[in-house]
Amino acid sequence: MANGELLPGVPGRCGRSGAGLDAKALAKHGMTVSLAALVATGFIGGKTSKRLHLVAGVALVGFSLWHHSLYPSPNRKG
Repeated sequence: MANGELLPGVPGRCGRSGAGLDAKALAKHGMTVSLAALVATGFIGGKTSKRLHLVAGVALVGFSLWHHSLYPSPNRKG
C-alpha cells in the first residue's frame, strides 16, 4: 500500500475524493472518539465507568502513537 492508503487500490483522503479513509484519517478519528469517551466517562461514576475510562485512555495513547508513526520525522535517520 502506497501513500498511506488503507485499502489497496483505493486512493483518496478523508473529505477530498470520497473514495475512502486512509490510515491518517482513521488515526485522527480514533483519537477523537477515544478522547470523547475519556471525557464522558470521567464525569460518570461507577465501576463500569472506571473500566471504560481506563480502556478509553489506553485507546487514546494507542491511537496517538499510531498517528505519530504515520508522519515521518525529518530528523530521523534510517
